[in-house]
Amino acid sequence: MNTEVQRDTAIQKLREVITPGEIIYVVLRCKNKLGTCRWLEFYHVRDGELKRITWDVALAIQCEYCREHDAVKVTGSRLDVGFASVDSLGDALFGTGRALKHRWL
Repeated sequence: MNTEVQRDTAIQKLREVITPGEIIYVVLRCKNKLGTCRWLEFYHVRDGELKRITWDVALAIQCEYCREHDAVKVTGSRLDVGFASVDSLGDALFGTGRALKHRWL
């Protein structure tokens, strides 16, 4: 279970490396047969390199991190879970969901 301290620490860490307007890259690791649950990874580019930020994103947006899939578990159907997750991340980091962009890898 994630604590407020862990969430606040993850948010501060992400604010140090992510700026408003930045693109967050999303990877679909797998999904269940019904398509109601997906496991996602998150990355951003820093100094020309792709950096994995999945664990901190899970803490910041208060989603479950699944060790089996090494990804964030996101539930819901009929929505772009990549967009919704990055929107939640932008809100957590900068107070508005529109602060960040997303792209699928």
